[in-house]
Amino acid sequence: LDLSTMRDKLEKFGIFEKYILHIGNFDIRDGTKELLEVIKILYKDLPSLKYVLIGKGPLLDWFLDNVYKILTKENLIHINYVPYDEIKYFYANAIVTLLPMKPPQAGLARIALESLAMQVPVVTTDVAMLKDVIKDGQTGFLFPHQEPELAAEVVKRLTSDNALRVSIGQNGRRLVETNYNLEKYIRNWVRSLEGMSSENWRRLISN
Repeated sequence: LDLSTMRDKLEKFGIFEKYILHIGNFDIRDGTKELLEVIKILYKDLPSLKYVLIGKGPLLDWFLDNVYKILTKENLIHINYVPYDEIKYFYANAIVTLLPMKPPQAGLARIALESLAMQVPVVTTDVAMLKDVIKDGQTGFLFPHQEPELAAEVVKRLTSDNALRVSIGQNGRRLVETNYNLEKYIRNWVRSLEGMSSENWRRLISN
């Protein structure tokens, strides 16, 4: 991985420091309210922590109105859209990828896999297919979506413990290389969908 080249690419976005990364839709099911709660908790102990958030959605304006009551634009950079072939650059300076979504979301498994492939630990909720992707304590950390304080504690730990962060990142890269070719990813995703209730299936496809 040529991380130095990737970091150079971030300069076009005015990003030079390490940060917490979030990629996803800003809506109820992608955990926008939970994301805000995690940031509030982190701010109490780590007020200078930086965040890069990528995505848009129906709750974006609400989220930005509330998060900028806590953080300044120097601490949080929001980008509506990044071309898919440039997303990889944002993993280069990420401390952790934070994905606090609600059940039954499975669509963000791709983002989790990309993060692992780039050796960035993932902190996410224990929902759907993500339980197969994230091995708790090995390639990332899982927490119940109703308990953002647990996510904040893990993020604080990863922020301060470089050895742990590197170890988790290496485990994640190894997991992806060993277990997740495209065919296996699709097969696991289909199996995850087959296990959903009819109500959760309707919610997923209406997203």
